[in-house]
Parts: sequence; C-alpha cells; structure tokens
Amino acid sequence: MIERILSVDMKARLVEQVQSHDELRHRLEGRDWDLIISEYQTARIDAVQAMAIAREKSPDVPFIVLAGSIGEENVIELLKSGVHDVVLKHNVGRLPHAFKRVRNEFDSRKREREAQRAKEDAIRSREEMLAIVSHDLRNPLAAIQLNGEAIVREMKRQMAHHGPSAESERTAQNARSIVRTSIRMKSLISDILDKVRLDAGTFQIHRRTRNVRDFLTEVYSVFAPLAQEKRIDFKIQQNNTDTSIHADFERLFQIFSNLVGNSLKFTNPGGVITLTCKIDALGFHACVQDTGSGIAPDHLDKIFDKFFQNQGSGRLGVGLGLTIVSELLRAQGGSISVESHPGHGTQFHFFLPAEEIKSELSNPGESKNKNHTIYLVEDDDDLREILVMNLSGLGYKLAAFPDGKSVREYLDNHPVQPSVAILDYRLPDTTGGEIAELIRVRFSEARIPVVFLSAETHLDSIATTYEAADFLTKPLRFNDLKTTVEKLVRK
Repeated sequence: MIERILSVDMKARLVEQVQSHDELRHRLEGRDWDLIISEYQTARIDAVQAMAIAREKSPDVPFIVLAGSIGEENVIELLKSGVHDVVLKHNVGRLPHAFKRVRNEFDSRKREREAQRAKEDAIRSREEMLAIVSHDLRNPLAAIQLNGEAIVREMKRQMAHHGPSAESERTAQNARSIVRTSIRMKSLISDILDKVRLDAGTFQIHRRTRNVRDFLTEVYSVFAPLAQEKRIDFKIQQNNTDTSIHADFERLFQIFSNLVGNSLKFTNPGGVITLTCKIDALGFHACVQDTGSGIAPDHLDKIFDKFFQNQGSGRLGVGLGLTIVSELLRAQGGSISVESHPGHGTQFHFFLPAEEIKSELSNPGESKNKNHTIYLVEDDDDLREILVMNLSGLGYKLAAFPDGKSVREYLDNHPVQPSVAILDYRLPDTTGGEIAELIRVRFSEARIPVVFLSAETHLDSIATTYEAADFLTKPLRFNDLKTTVEKLVRK
C-alpha cells in the first residue's frame, strides 16, 4: 500500500528500505534524499533515534513518522522532538499531502536561509569595501590635517619670535583653512559611512575616557575661526565639564560638526552662536543655540528625515547631517529636540548618557620625553613622515617602519625597548594586531602599551581583542595624539 502511494501517487523515482539504524546511517551518507518515512517503532527501528540520525546526516530532509493508534500525547511528543508530521496508518492516503506540505515548508525556509546568507554576504562585501575606501581616503586626509596643524604651530612660533607680518598672517590663515577643511571632509566621510552602517545594522560605538573641558577646547579651536571669518560671535558656556566621561568622542565631535556647521551656515554676520554644555549624574547635556534665520513651524517635525531640505527659508541645506545626528544619539541611548522661531534663531538640545569619571590627568606636569622611544608602524609614507615630525617635535625618539617585515627585521637585531607602540592596523603584509603580539613576545616582561591607528569601522573591538591601551581613528588631530602618548608614557 505505502509503496504504491510512493511510486504512483507521489511518483517517487527511487524507494529504498532500511531495517536498522546502522543501515539508515549508511544510506544517508550515500546520497541526498527527498523524504524519510519511519515506522513509529519496530524491533530494530525507533522513530526518535532514526530522526536524530537523520538530523545529523541530512538536516534538510523532511522526516515523517507512520504510526498506528499511538495516542495524542505521543504524537505531540514526536512533533516536539523535531518530526515534521505524523501520518496514522488508517489514514495513510494523507501521506502525499503531508509530504507536499512539509516539502513546501522546507523549500520556503531554504529560500529564507539563502536570502539571509545573500544579505549577509552583501553586508560583508559592503563592509570590506567601506573599510578599504575609508582607509584610502583617511590616510591622505590625516596627512593633510597634521601638516596643516604643523604649519599653524610653526607660524605661531615665528610670529612670537619675529613679530607678525602680512605674509605670516596669510600663511597661518591658509593653514588654518586647510585644517578646518580636512576636519569637515572627515565629518562628511563619517556621515556617509555611518549612514550605510546604521542602515545595515553594523554601526558600532567606540568609547574612550577623556576630559570634557579639553575636548570642548578643541571644538572651540575648530569653529571659532570659522565664526570669526563670518563675523559671528561663537562662545561656549560650561558647567562641571572639567571632568572625564566614557563616551564616543569621535561621534560627539561629528554631532557638534553638523549642528554648529548648520548654525554657521544660516546665521548672518553679527549673529551669535552659543554652545552650552554641562555634566550631571545622568550624563552629558548640550545645547547649540543660534540667532539665525530659524525653521518654519511646519518643517520642525521633518528636519531629522533623510534628505529633507527646507527649500522655503533656506535654513537647512542638508540631506543627511541632522539624520545622522539623530541616529548617532539614538544608537548611544541619547536624544535630541529642536526649538525654533523663524527670524529669531534655533536651539538644538541633545543628551548623551555617560558615566562621569574623575580625570586622572589633572596637572600631569612635564614628562621627560627624550627618555622615551616610540615604535611607529604606518604604511602611508606621507602620514608616517608627518607623524614622525610631530612626535619628534615633542621630544620623543622614533623608530618608524612602513610594514611588518621591517619591524621583524628590527626586532631580530637588538632593538631598543619602546615606551609605546603606535601601530596602523591595516598593513600591506600583516595586521597591527600581529605586530603587537611580536613586540610583546620580544619584550615579554615590559608590558609595552599599544595604540592602534586606523580608519577601521570596529577599531574598539580590535583594540579589545589585542588588549591595546588605546586607539586613534584617522584622520587624527595632533592634540589627540599628544594626549594619548603622554598618558601612556607616564604610566
């Protein structure tokens, strides 16, 4: 009866019978099957054990049990154990329908798995592409920014010694413009990359501990010259910010860059932009207030929408900036709100939860930099050159390398023990993680602190994996580099 149903009604091309669990295991290894039917229990076959064998050898094959009157509870137990259907012998004509239903479910789940794998492969490919693009864009951008900062410092030094001149003022102004433009480019790159990651669900937070007042000083140094050029009064008001918090300061700067950038764009000469910040038991509170053109009331509920632009008042001219701000804050458990009065200005209030940590670097004093050697591994020639110049200018001794091979050769030939190792993570012949391990093996008793330098999207998890002391995201600012190294050489 069953063989007739299989061959005639179900048009099975091949039907084989097995009489034991060992024989079942052997048959399953021999080929792919479309259906397994097992008696509930015979002298040599137990359906539950047979199903376990089937799951191990052929997990994608439907498994149907053929049984007599075994009772509702036993049927339920079989289904709970993973059996796909139970067909009673007195109703064996239902077998083709049971197989069709189970096969359809399997095919549907298979398509879902294949679609999920395709989605994951696409996300992985996109992440790899983003990592490469980010690395290739940010390396030259980091060199541009650091060179610009070096020129600004040199012009200040020259003007302090020889007095200002029209030429030195113009050179300093041009260098500051280079720095500001490179920072703006970094923010735009971050906006685009972060939007892709947020949409793909691969966005990550990179938290570090830092003094908030020092951070806000850097924010002021970036935006005050821009405001001055537009004859806008830019000021920062602070409350309890001379302390450290654990937060993603790269993202926080990105948020400020978008909000203050908008205010600068839509505030007329003679206007005022005020950045108010405070820290309390809940976290970091900030408000960016301007006296600009304002936002129309019917647009207030749309400004955080992707690609929204206020064509009427010209107030927004942005496509992603405010969307990114909102999503960056939400990803960190924060929030943002807006108040605006057309013709009288706008206020953006935002909150970021962050644990307050008393600074360990208060009045650190001078370090004897000349007694410290730093290993620097960076494959980009321009960036390596400016990093060497910056760190040497702070009094450190440098051992600089372009790749893993040169580090290995140096370590094999009586190297000087470093105080800190700064390692680019993405190198042409290896990774910064492998170089970190080499250095630690060579100086196993010294516990050399490692700082990763990269444009990687998951640099914090990389740093955790290799027990790095810190990480710096490209393009980096001179003060971030200086502060990080000084903190580590004093430990």
